[in-house]
Amino acid sequence: MVDMHIHTKYSDGDKTVEEILKMCEKRKLEYISITDHNTCKQYEDSAINKGIFTGKIIKGVEMNAVFKNKNIEILGYKIRKTEIIENWSEKFFGEEVLKKEQEESKRKLLSICDRKGLIYDESKIKKDIPPTDYITIYIYKELMRHKENYKILGDFAKSLDIFIRKGLMNPDSEYYTGSNNIEKPQYKDVINVIHKAGGLAFLAHPFEYRFDDTIKLIDEIRKEKELDGIECFHPSANEEEMKALELYAKKHNLYISGGSDYHGSKKPDIEIGVGKGNLNISKKIVERWINNMENKYLLLINLEKQTKKIYEEKFKKENYNFLLNQDNIILVKKVNNKESNKKSEKNNEELIVRYVESICNKYNNYGFLYIDLTKEINNILKDLEKDEKIRVADQRITWRIRQAITKAILNKVQIKQEES
Repeated sequence: MVDMHIHTKYSDGDKTVEEILKMCEKRKLEYISITDHNTCKQYEDSAINKGIFTGKIIKGVEMNAVFKNKNIEILGYKIRKTEIIENWSEKFFGEEVLKKEQEESKRKLLSICDRKGLIYDESKIKKDIPPTDYITIYIYKELMRHKENYKILGDFAKSLDIFIRKGLMNPDSEYYTGSNNIEKPQYKDVINVIHKAGGLAFLAHPFEYRFDDTIKLIDEIRKEKELDGIECFHPSANEEEMKALELYAKKHNLYISGGSDYHGSKKPDIEIGVGKGNLNISKKIVERWINNMENKYLLLINLEKQTKKIYEEKFKKENYNFLLNQDNIILVKKVNNKESNKKSEKNNEELIVRYVESICNKYNNYGFLYIDLTKEINNILKDLEKDEKIRVADQRITWRIRQAITKAILNKVQIKQEES
């Protein structure tokens, strides 16, 4: 079982990372993702590396976005460059921006409450909440303390989600708090930054938005910027709706995810892993994209038959796609005729490892590794020719050098696998 949608105190959850990991371990989850809003700071928490959770943690984030004046959320998974998410989010979700938005939201909502004749005690509304939290949650809790408000609120008294989605965010509702002057991130820009950070972009909980035609909205969203996947399994959807999303994703070759959207006591009817008791998400559903190697290609140059056979077996076993190129490669060799062949080969090996690492670093933005060594090393050598201590020479790669190249590439790929 997996849970790919969990929140902590790093955004609007009320549990620490350590508490969450212990809960996930107790539930015996196999994969999890802590998807705090607009941040990846949760993955810098010391608890991550304490070995509390024995399953696999997939780095994730839930990002707010706007599509045609509609508020939606995008889940980013397999984030490799968390600093890209942090730097980009600072503009829209920095501490000062969020504080200003909190104050504005409180002022507007309390004004609406007064206009509608709702009863509340402002002194009971929680103060000094973190900037990453939502003041509307605590105002709603205060409203729910007074049973007299239930009749006035009607359907909005059923749940916080309905109150927010169908009321506060709905331009046709009397409870609509409207937009403010704070700039909001556009949908396509959010998709772009997730991809730039090496992640995959999924539309979060489509049926939670309470749109008139959810499937039509997904179609419109995808026309503007294609998604990588959809969160098909979520407490906001019933069995029929979850099945419809799953069929839609399969039809359009989109990845599938799901999670409880656990926040702790703020959503008391939601339990980690199982949501409202209606979730039991199999790891097979998410392993398709968690372990996906479709876009990871290795071009290994001049492998002899024995080496080729070894690595073909390795790649097949680990579900790699692979291409093998039989062209010659240009090497760099230090000028020192007195060196022994063995020492000369060692120098070549060190240089090749360095070159391959440089090449690998160029191709890590989108989480794939595609190495055309012949082309890329040629480009590197143009700069190295200026160094009088190095001579460029065409030559057949020796067994030792072939092994060095292969080792360097595979080391890089292994690092990527650990980060993903």
